[in-house]
Amino acid sequence: MKINPFNLKKSELQQYMTGYCKHRAPYQQHPNCFKNEILNENKCLRIGILDIESFGMNSLKANTGIMLTYFIKVYHKNKFYSGKIKQKDLRSNNLDKNLIKQLIKDITKFDKIITYYGSRFDIPYIRTKAVKYNFKFPLYKYILHKDVYYTIKHRFSFARNSLKSACSYFGIKGKTNVNYNHWIKAVTGNQKSLNYVYMHNKPDVVILEKLYDKVNGFEYNSKRSI
Repeated sequence: MKINPFNLKKSELQQYMTGYCKHRAPYQQHPNCFKNEILNENKCLRIGILDIESFGMNSLKANTGIMLTYFIKVYHKNKFYSGKIKQKDLRSNNLDKNLIKQLIKDITKFDKIITYYGSRFDIPYIRTKAVKYNFKFPLYKYILHKDVYYTIKHRFSFARNSLKSACSYFGIKGKTNVNYNHWIKAVTGNQKSLNYVYMHNKPDVVILEKLYDKVNGFEYNSKRSI
């Protein structure tokens, strides 16, 4: 089949011009692969951009931390699923149990999840909490996962492979600075600080979507799972 570049979205055009298919051939040489791997996926899959905020002795580890907020942005739509921990849960034995339950309910609305460093942080963190609380976390291959961190690390050249560094270099604005005093106060149930963490969380999924569109297509479109 022939691909008309003028009918493609900007992100799709970039993938068509620079990407490679499962046969390790450029999409321009294998247009049928581009149709099956990119166009059909973009039309059929429900894609969400995910980010969570947590705090603890080691906030990257579920057994020593507590999840405070999460956001999932519906891909290319001004629609969000989100949650933040409640004061009454922080002051009881529930802690982040109800928040994790709500997040799992929202995450199963999607066929594919996009994260930044989510393979090492967000996804294992959520899975660990879910198993602890006896919630049904999606099993292997139930939901696809794309970690943009590894695209930045393996296909680009940055002194630091952080979301902030990549977005800053590419001119993607919106990353907010971190005031960790609010994370400390949020764990105590301080509503102002909880709101601060919550509103800090939201821009991260917005800029991650823009970064994903900019760099997607420079590596094989794998079918990895959360």
